[in-house]
Amino acid sequence: MLKLSRSVLLASSASRAGWRSMSTVLPHSEPHPTSTGWIKPTAPPTEIRHEQELRALAARLKLTFRDLTVLSQAMTHRGFDRKTNNARLSILGASLVDSTVAEYLYLQYPNLPPQAMRDIVEHLKSSEAAAQTATALGLAPAIDSHRKINPAEPQLHSVLAGAYHALVAAIHLDQGGKASRDFVRETTRRFFHDLDLNKFVCLEHPKLVLRDVLQKQGKPAAVCRLLKESGRTTHMPLFLVGVFSGDEKLAEGASWSIKRAEREAVRNALITHYGKRLSRRLPSESDNYTPEDEIVFMAPQTSASTASDEQ
Repeated sequence: MLKLSRSVLLASSASRAGWRSMSTVLPHSEPHPTSTGWIKPTAPPTEIRHEQELRALAARLKLTFRDLTVLSQAMTHRGFDRKTNNARLSILGASLVDSTVAEYLYLQYPNLPPQAMRDIVEHLKSSEAAAQTATALGLAPAIDSHRKINPAEPQLHSVLAGAYHALVAAIHLDQGGKASRDFVRETTRRFFHDLDLNKFVCLEHPKLVLRDVLQKQGKPAAVCRLLKESGRTTHMPLFLVGVFSGDEKLAEGASWSIKRAEREAVRNALITHYGKRLSRRLPSESDNYTPEDEIVFMAPQTSASTASDEQ
């Protein structure tokens, strides 16, 4: 019985070894055969889900990518993939946001001080502002990261900001410069609509600044006039002061004291001056931009018409 058991064990081990040797005949890269044919390899469920989220994102933003790979890279944080991620794309995208916003401010706000212009550009490039834009665009579900992205967590603002900047760069590489700049202008439209220059314009000596502005414009010097008042003898007085240049009222200011109301009126006059917005066509809005002064509507004169004019 002992010999029989050993023989059985030897036969069993031999059969297992034979099965292992037979299983190595088929390469690992080939699918195993079935009765219905060859089984086609499928992508992991996470990759399928990420591709679906990318397509949904592109459809929601009304973007058509010729190459979805660049969008996938833009939505991949370096914590998820150390080799193929959006680190380099985000640098390119941030520079595109810089130049687009700077061009817009330079042409549409001609009176804006240089420091205020610089501060607005830096603000829109900051992680906080870019993260807010990314959240409004709904980028969080499409980002591949080492953890779930919650826009409410401040420590994840850099992840969201990087994704937004990388998306700008992806549009630039896939569809061209005009498309990426149009996207930046569209995503910052709400900011400029609600722009509060008081946050960006520093006015330590508003009266001196307003005097210089009016002198450069050749306008009469500023004069403040009390327009309305109430409760002068009470503990809650209110004064309304207007600042004028000749007959033109520049702005108004209200406060509990006349001096404060004057200062507020002068500040408001400067904010109105700096915030004056023009409606200009931007060079980046068209691929064949031509300066306004170089556009000619007059037909060139022929030699016959020139001769008749001379006679």
